[in-house]
Amino acid sequence: MGNVCRCVTYKKGGLKVLLLIVLALLAIILFGVGFTIHWLFIVAIIAALLFVISFFVGGAGGRSRRAWW
Repeated sequence: MGNVCRCVTYKKGGLKVLLLIVLALLAIILFGVGFTIHWLFIVAIIAALLFVISFFVGGAGGRSRRAWW
């Protein structure tokens, strides 16, 4: 039987296909991160609006004589 040499050889377009697959995976990952960051930004805006509304209504600073309830 002897030594069997198993060499990795790329076909003419094999490297280009591999690079295209890596580029597609990178695009999918970046799209997912961008989508997540976008929704987290919207949640942060809603939380900030609720804070500002509660601040002006009198929710900040605990209960006082001027509390609306």
